[in-house]
Amino acid sequence: MKKLSSISLYAFGLALVFTSALLLTQPPTTALAAGCYALCRYGDAVHVEGDTCSCTDNVGCTFTKDGKKYSAPCAKRVGYEETPGLEEGGS
Repeated sequence: MKKLSSISLYAFGLALVFTSALLLTQPPTTALAAGCYALCRYGDAVHVEGDTCSCTDNVGCTFTKDGKKYSAPCAKRVGYEETPGLEEGGS
């Protein structure tokens, strides 16, 4: 019985060392994302997610993702059922 508990203790210690080494070489990262939306007079509401974002109702949203700026405008006329595509802005 003493030999079995020694082996279990060594196995636990080895697992602890392996886990510690893994956490030290690849620490966990926190991914924080911002989410915004704008209500549009025509078409669907605009929903965006990115590192930062801001929206204005009946205008659209602007946001940054991976260092690039984007905009997602609201539809401009009646009968346009879909939200326009994303437009990349200057950085």
